[in-house]
Amino acid sequence: MAASAPYLARLSDLAGKVGLSLAVVQFASDIYMGDPKEITVNTFRNIITNSMGLYATSAVQFSMLDIYAIDLAMTSFSNAA
Repeated sequence: MAASAPYLARLSDLAGKVGLSLAVVQFASDIYMGDPKEITVNTFRNIITNSMGLYATSAVQFSMLDIYAIDLAMTSFSNAA
C-alpha cells in the first residue's frame, strides 16, 4: 500500500487541478449567462470546495462527501420546483 501512495498523491493533485479548471470554466459560463445569483452561489461554492481540497486534512476532505450529497439534493429539488 505504501508503494501506491505517490501515485495516489499525483492523481489527487491532478484531480484538484481539473476541478479548479472546471471552476474557472463555470465562472466564465455564469458571467456569460449574466445571472448574478448563479455567479455568487457557484463562485462561493467553488472557492469553498477548492480551499477544502488544498488546505484541509484528509478527514475533513472525506467529511465533505455529505456536503456534496446535500448540495446535489438541493440542486435537484430546486430544479424540480
